[in-house]
Amino acid sequence: MEVIERTGAEYLNMGKLEDKVELTVENPRAIDKFKVARIATENAIITVPTMKLLHHTVITMGLKNMFGMLTTRRKYPLHRHGMNNVIYDVVKTLPPHLSVIDGFYGKEGKGPWHGNPVKMDAIIASADAVAADATATRCIGLDPQTVDHVRWLHEAGIGEMNDIEVVGDGIDAIYREWDRDLNVELVF
Repeated sequence: MEVIERTGAEYLNMGKLEDKVELTVENPRAIDKFKVARIATENAIITVPTMKLLHHTVITMGLKNMFGMLTTRRKYPLHRHGMNNVIYDVVKTLPPHLSVIDGFYGKEGKGPWHGNPVKMDAIIASADAVAADATATRCIGLDPQTVDHVRWLHEAGIGEMNDIEVVGDGIDAIYREWDRDLNVELVF
């Protein structure tokens, strides 16, 4: 909020905006329609996630971050459809225009609650959110083919997963194989 105030930007909670539109998903995997704030359909969408692992979708990066576009008050019931399916439906219908993955610090392990911070010192950005997620997935030692929503969106022609031009320092400069099975002991 300090940055928003300092820069004179405007903060909008799209879930609380009254002007919403219902989007229909063509050939859905899980949900045939969903509501979003109208402003999301009339402006560029920039998804800015952190680089993390998530137990039920393998990764949570730019594509998974689009789940936040849904304006329903109760999103948890959508999990029963399979999050990879829901992510696919949302992104296929309302793809982001730019993905900027914050990889300064990521989180390995069994997210969202269990895991350890990982210092990566990286930013991965692309106008192709599928390519951004696929590249970030490779940076942490995983094959993007193993991430259902990334593979499906690539197969649907939403973005590229394999033929990606990487500029800057490249994957090898930040590569680190993340631990997906961290056993974290909770202390209460």
